[in-house]
Amino acid sequence: NPEFLREGEAIRDFRFPDRIVIGSNSKRAIKKLESLYDPLIKKGAKFFSTSRRGAEMIKYANNSFLATKISFINQISSLCQSIPGISIDEVAEGIGVDPRIGRLFLNAGPGYGGSCLPKDLETIIQFSSKIGVNPILLKAVQQVNDLQIKQIIHLLEKNLGTIKNKRITILGLSFKENSDDVRESRSIELIKILLKKKSKITVHDPKAMKNTEAIFKNKITYADSLLKPLDNCDCVIIMTPWKIYTKLKNNSFKNMKRKLIIDTRRILSRKNLNAEYFAL
Repeated sequence: NPEFLREGEAIRDFRFPDRIVIGSNSKRAIKKLESLYDPLIKKGAKFFSTSRRGAEMIKYANNSFLATKISFINQISSLCQSIPGISIDEVAEGIGVDPRIGRLFLNAGPGYGGSCLPKDLETIIQFSSKIGVNPILLKAVQQVNDLQIKQIIHLLEKNLGTIKNKRITILGLSFKENSDDVRESRSIELIKILLKKKSKITVHDPKAMKNTEAIFKNKITYADSLLKPLDNCDCVIIMTPWKIYTKLKNNSFKNMKRKLIIDTRRILSRKNLNAEYFAL
């Protein structure tokens, strides 16, 4: 009986699921579970029964497809970034209206993370290889996700030259907003690469500081306020679209050593910033 609960929305998703998937070889067990879930079915949840293996594959295929949508829009985003006059958000909106595609999970950014998509995609890739099936598309989904972090590093080095000893501020550590979860977070991966390149890192996040400190200890600096980590830094990178970061404005960046902003979520793209601004 696989779950499809979103982090931060688990209670709501349990009470109002779009589907209930049961995998069983026992018709009696399926009827028992259908009776158990009857209150949710009456509220509109689709009840779906299949084999045990079928239910497991539904779960893995579901998350693999969501990862694919994210990598797809990130691939298109890289293309749009090289063509003047194109907004990836407008492209996503334009194709998302098509009911065969849908708007959900078409938000270009630094890539997917969390405890579900990376793990489930890797599992299905490994299992496919084990049984003699070459998962070409799913491997490409992983590769595109890895490339997003490399694009950030490329932008840094293109604008700062060497990033050794450069003071870089990262805003947002959790893999998604309204969560303290840093498992497979793109921010964590970015910090690891920057530390290898000897950059000096300062970070801020409304909820995920403690979990990040458990990983990096004293290797990086932790800021307890939003504006403090911007002082005297060479670059700020916005990684997680927390609402608090949307309130940043020109005055917020006045004490930066160099006003270089890399906004991987494009949350400041409509603001007229007096800075070197890159909307990934």
